[in-house]
Amino acid sequence: MSRRPAASETLAEVTLYHWIHQLEDSSPKPATITREDVVHAGGIPIRFLAHYPGEQGDFQASVFCVHQEVMLLRVAGKIKEEDANILLRVFEHHNPCSQAMRPQVILDLSEVPAVAYRARKNLILALHILRTRSQQVWITGSPIILALLDMHARMYPSVNKRIFPVASLMEAIQASTQALTSDDKPSLMSSHANGSHPADNEATQELRRLTHLRALLNSAPDPIFSMSLSGVLLETNESGRNFFRQFLGSDFPAGRRFSEAWPLFSDREWDQVLGRLQEGGNWKGETIFDYEGQTTYYQVSFTPIREDKGTMTGISLFLRDNTQARAAEADSRYQKELIDSISYSIQEGLFRSSPQRGIMFVNQAFVEMFGYDSIEEVLRLDPYDLYVDTRRRDDFVNIVKVQTSFINEEVHFRRKDGSTFWGLISSVKKVDKQGMVYHDGAIRDVTQLREAQQRIQEKNAELTKVNRELDSFVYRVSHDLRAPLVSLLGLVSIIRMEESEEKKGRYMELMEKSIHKLDSFILDIMNYSRNTRIQLSSEAVHLRAVAEEIIESLRYSQEGFLHIENFVPNDLMIHTDPQRLRPILNNLISNAIRYRDQEKPSQMVRIAAARLGDQVQIEVSDNGIGIAEEHQSQVFNMFFRASRQSEGSGIGLYIVQETVGKLRGQIRLRSQLGEGSTFTLVLPDHPELLPE
Repeated sequence: MSRRPAASETLAEVTLYHWIHQLEDSSPKPATITREDVVHAGGIPIRFLAHYPGEQGDFQASVFCVHQEVMLLRVAGKIKEEDANILLRVFEHHNPCSQAMRPQVILDLSEVPAVAYRARKNLILALHILRTRSQQVWITGSPIILALLDMHARMYPSVNKRIFPVASLMEAIQASTQALTSDDKPSLMSSHANGSHPADNEATQELRRLTHLRALLNSAPDPIFSMSLSGVLLETNESGRNFFRQFLGSDFPAGRRFSEAWPLFSDREWDQVLGRLQEGGNWKGETIFDYEGQTTYYQVSFTPIREDKGTMTGISLFLRDNTQARAAEADSRYQKELIDSISYSIQEGLFRSSPQRGIMFVNQAFVEMFGYDSIEEVLRLDPYDLYVDTRRRDDFVNIVKVQTSFINEEVHFRRKDGSTFWGLISSVKKVDKQGMVYHDGAIRDVTQLREAQQRIQEKNAELTKVNRELDSFVYRVSHDLRAPLVSLLGLVSIIRMEESEEKKGRYMELMEKSIHKLDSFILDIMNYSRNTRIQLSSEAVHLRAVAEEIIESLRYSQEGFLHIENFVPNDLMIHTDPQRLRPILNNLISNAIRYRDQEKPSQMVRIAAARLGDQVQIEVSDNGIGIAEEHQSQVFNMFFRASRQSEGSGIGLYIVQETVGKLRGQIRLRSQLGEGSTFTLVLPDHPELLPE
């Protein structure tokens, strides 16, 4: 709170620096003076009048009289709100000359490091009062004071016509005393008694305007700053001060360069901003602050301050807390992206249609499902164009009239290229406030599902066949494996009791025959197991060499007049699985040898092969006993024997057919009873590349 010193109060001594040390000495010297003392600065007498110490802090104000007609006010220390009130009192009641005179005034504010925000209004008000009660005001000040004066001069040029900043106190003393003695100086005697002057009304109006503007700025929720063209911060509102305290950890640093107080830009970037503003444009950007774990986004906007003639005199800086707007925008963008992502990535074709307006919306999956090029192309279609049977469209329209929705109706749809697919369609009816009817729904392509169901049915049929064959296989295996063993045991018992060596030899031949039969049966089982379990492989096979190996291995059975002919070309190669090809040829050739007609004077087995494009055809033919026509459709069944002469296991040709199937090939039989048989194989090159 401001106060006036009592008249009886003992005035403390005041330490006065030798202000004109530039003229009398190289360094300032303290001069302690009292009220009765007079000191000289360059021959000009200076008399001490009064001293006002601040109630708090280091504030001091001293009043001096220069040349008996110039008031000198020296202020030192930080000016707080209560200190500014003291200055108001000093300016109102201390005049070294007659109250009827308007003196020259010198303000020495060079030792004021800072001015509190709430003190600035009173300081400006005091300056206005001083201006109206004086002829001219000479001011020497610190950077903060000069910055305030610069801002105030640009905002109110008419009020500041008689306020002159000077570089030093000595310059102010010389200028003020020269003004007193100049021929064209204003008269010290004024007709405006009682301190009234026409400038009073002008100053009052400007002060009211300043006060109103200050109230508007302080009520603004966003930080607002002003700065000089050189980038020196001059003024801010209450939000700006709070901004500096919260995010930059300091009070508002008026008088400092913007780039030093807040390093938002590098020097080069700041020069670019200034260049943009001087060219007549604005500059906008964004900055981020992290405070106590919370991120705040501020929109930064620089705008040039211009006079009426358009000259740029300063810069304004606006900050807008953009955190909530950014979060709302991000949430809106996230929701849109989420909907777009779901609509784009979902496999179902989404749509909205209307009986009045046709197709109104589809997603990308719908476009791709029907084979069109764009959403716009689909929107131009008549919905009936998508149906193979257009009556189904009418059915759905009638359904939603009654029950408003339907789910998973199977429909045959038509694509753009004329191909078709099966889909499940679901739809619900919507009616808006204007009575417009919409059908919202989804279509799912179930063509692959239907194909999968078909494959499952085929697999089930195959599984039924396998189970049936497995039952037969288990029964026959147990019988055919046990029969030779029982026969062997019986022959062993007979041999033990038989004394005739000749009969023992005969029994031994029977035992050997049973063992070969058992071995052949076990080999067939092994081939069957290998064919079902081992993965298909492929390598280059020299077909003639394989045939010769098999013929050589069966030579022991070539009794009588049997002649085997190998007509496979020497250079014929096939890429297939050799572990499956050998059992096939071995079975067919051995069967041709086994079932030859021994009554014929010439018994023949022939193996031939030839390439047919990317396939190889192999024929194994004989002139043996042949197969009756009624049995030919059953020879590939498990355990089928077409003749009493059959001595095999009955699964050889079954295994051949199954193995040929694994090689992605085909086998055919052509036979005539008593004439012979021909088995024709057609095998592809690289069967592993073909579907099963």
